[in-house]
Amino acid sequence: EGVNEGVNEGVNEGVNENIYDIISILTNVAGLNAVEIASRTKRGLSTIERYLRLLRKKEIIEFRGAPKTGGYHLTEKAKKLLK
Repeated sequence: EGVNEGVNEGVNEGVNENIYDIISILTNVAGLNAVEIASRTKRGLSTIERYLRLLRKKEIIEFRGAPKTGGYHLTEKAKKLLK
C-alpha cells in the first residue's frame, strides 16, 4: 500500500503539473494548437493531446476554428474558476 501511494502521488503530481502548464499557457496566449502547446511545454505531442482531450471533456478548454488553423481557448467556466 505504501508503495502504491507513493507511485500514485508521483504520477498525479506530474499530471497536475502538465495540466497546470497547459492552462497557464492558454491563459496568456489563447488560440494555440496542440503542436504549439507541445513546443512551449517541451513535452511530446501525444502527451499534450491526451491532456487536451481531458481538459475538453471537463469543459475547461474548447477548440475554436478549422482543424488546420484553429486553436484552444479557455472556456468561460474555466475563466470564472481562475478568478
